[in-house]
Amino acid sequence: LGASYSQGTIAPGTLSVGTEPRNGGGFFSTSAFTGTGVDRMRMGLEGVVALGPLKFQGEWMNVNYRGRSAANVAYDRDIESHYVSVLWMVTGERYADAYRNGVFGRIVPFTNFTPGGTGTGAFELGLRYSAFNGSDFTTSNAAGTGVLASATTASNQATAWTFQAKWIVNPNMRFIVDYVDT
Repeated sequence: LGASYSQGTIAPGTLSVGTEPRNGGGFFSTSAFTGTGVDRMRMGLEGVVALGPLKFQGEWMNVNYRGRSAANVAYDRDIESHYVSVLWMVTGERYADAYRNGVFGRIVPFTNFTPGGTGTGAFELGLRYSAFNGSDFTTSNAAGTGVLASATTASNQATAWTFQAKWIVNPNMRFIVDYVDT
């Protein structure tokens, strides 16, 4: 289990969020907040349960932006996101065996892959659902208060399904294929 919290002031500016894959395109962006600063508060919760070759994992995060624009208009905007996932080691390796002192380690296959040999490495399948909700950000918000950049080029909500297949050749090499539908 894990929890996080931070609070502080950030410089006025724009926000942007990309799609699930790290190199995916952006789908959420705002015009710049204005004023002297933006009060930002972040909260998050995370949980992981490993039961033999199954792992269930999830996380929830909320970020709040508050302040007054250069035109002295008050704003209070939230972004909420979360994901839940289930992973299965098809070859039977136990996730808990890879955890030490509260840190996720790497999976060690029962047998390393050897070309022409009997070792296969480890195989993992995974499914993940994630969601993003920034519906407080709209194109009709007052200027400088978190205006969605454009309803035709950006969205303030999104969901994604991810399917993953992973082959762990040995503890130091793996191949991953992800399919993401956002």
